[in-house]
Amino acid sequence: MAIQANKFPNGPEARELAEMEPSMPEGLREKIAKGGDFALWEEGFRWLAADLRRKLKKGTRLYPKRVLEQWLKAYPGLRMTPEEADWLAAWVAYLGNFKSQLTAGGRYAPGENILGAFGVIEDIFESIAALDHPPAERSSAEDRQTSAVLGQKTRPSQDDRVNPRDQVSERQESDIAGPNHNLPQTPREMPFRFTEFSTPQAKDFWRKYWRSDDIEELLDAGRTLALDQKARNEMEKHSPKAAQFFRVTMNKLGIPLS
Repeated sequence: MAIQANKFPNGPEARELAEMEPSMPEGLREKIAKGGDFALWEEGFRWLAADLRRKLKKGTRLYPKRVLEQWLKAYPGLRMTPEEADWLAAWVAYLGNFKSQLTAGGRYAPGENILGAFGVIEDIFESIAALDHPPAERSSAEDRQTSAVLGQKTRPSQDDRVNPRDQVSERQESDIAGPNHNLPQTPREMPFRFTEFSTPQAKDFWRKYWRSDDIEELLDAGRTLALDQKARNEMEKHSPKAAQFFRVTMNKLGIPLS
């Protein structure tokens, strides 16, 4: 079947053999997409495919376990569970029988997106998944009305008044809690670097997004960016991934773009 599949890549044997390809474990797919090392995994699989291509071109017999050892030695930063390692060894053995998948027109041909062929897409929004909408701002009129009502209900008597010194620890504790719970930990991942932009508004916002723990500072920079048409145009034209990340982040922050 393998001989016929390699001789006739579009024939029935090739289609049947393609269905025998071992599927990447879902846990590994998620690890690559959300683990923060997508580029390294992408490079690793590209290197592995090229190495297999060279071996098969020379007529070298593939020993999956040995190939796996060489790959992990070349990329020690890629961690695999025993189940994931077994899958990779089975995948290498499959390609040893179905060589046309690695050549022109094949699923893993030179220049093809191998992780994409596995159905792995980088989750670029993971770092803003915990970003909550800030509490809605009330109008000044509402604040004045609330303050007046609270003042009437809670105005202390002479005996009940608290010394300002006694309020310091309570105020500091509140400040520590602060609004920072709305933000995920820094540094926050982005599909670009803030230094890639020329407009100061875009640079300032993404620099603060990357490092700042002050939600008000981030909101101010985001509003400034949203109001500057030149900066917005630069975001939209940078790349489809950058444009989508920009729109989703603004939505998470509750900043309108229209």
